[in-house]
Amino acid sequence: MGSIEKNYPGTPQWLRDAKFGIWVHFGPQASGESGDWYARKLYVEGTLAYKNHVKNHGHPSEVGYKDVLRNWNPSKLNPAALAKIYKDAGARFLLIQGVHHDNFDLWNSRYQPWNSVNLGPKRDLIGEWAKACRSENLKFGITFHHEYTWWWWQTAFGSDTAGSKKGVPYDGNLTLADGKGKWWEGYDPRLLYGIDLREYKGVQEAAKSKWSPPCWHIYQPSVLC
Repeated sequence: MGSIEKNYPGTPQWLRDAKFGIWVHFGPQASGESGDWYARKLYVEGTLAYKNHVKNHGHPSEVGYKDVLRNWNPSKLNPAALAKIYKDAGARFLLIQGVHHDNFDLWNSRYQPWNSVNLGPKRDLIGEWAKACRSENLKFGITFHHEYTWWWWQTAFGSDTAGSKKGVPYDGNLTLADGKGKWWEGYDPRLLYGIDLREYKGVQEAAKSKWSPPCWHIYQPSVLC
């Protein structure tokens, strides 16, 4: 915090003058029509996300979020038109979602092959937003939501606890080698879903909770939460 305060002292005058801004919170999770955390909850039995996913795509052991990303294509998304509308509404700055907890980058990312240029719409959405904002003389920022990702995806490593698919692992358990001959060959699921942490205390219990993450000190059993 000290470093931030030193390099960015006080409140910028443009922000004081702006008064009103808009947060553009949009990404592939919207395609599930099941709420903001569709990607996580599609792996939780009984949830609306799970039911809609099975109905519209298939069982998460066979068709998971990685497959949603392949097909996601918001062809009607027009950052240029929206930026003008937002400005006309009085907004003077925008915050654009760059990556949600789902680990899918919405630009031509050098760090993450699971991104919107390689898959889905094949568009640099952040680049389009940046161009649109500059054209309308709007200040803008990019938001990153990685602080939850380490625990958020633990549902993808589970399996159904009942029914015909009981015990069949969800696709979060797949590896790079499993993609040979598949559409996602060369894309490592671990770069999308992260790693299975359910062996650590509290992770399994928290994985299917509505909100609460596991203890931040899961790697230090002697430390109380």
